[in-house]
Amino acid sequence: MKSKIELVRSAIDLTKVGEALNKAKINLKTLIENGYDYESQEVKDALNECMHLSAQWTMLEEYHLALKSKIAKK
Repeated sequence: MKSKIELVRSAIDLTKVGEALNKAKINLKTLIENGYDYESQEVKDALNECMHLSAQWTMLEEYHLALKSKIAKK
């Protein structure tokens, strides 16, 4: 039972980070569409946020899939 609760919590975390990543991508796209220079601090900050959230999402996804696999083996 504890593993299933942990799996649900990891899915919630994954969803939250996924939503934040989508917002960050939209923000980056908006900056570019509004004519900000690729070398501007705003664009660099937005890109760094996307990269950070993407790495976090990948880590959480791997953890979630490992939990799912562990539960399936029981």
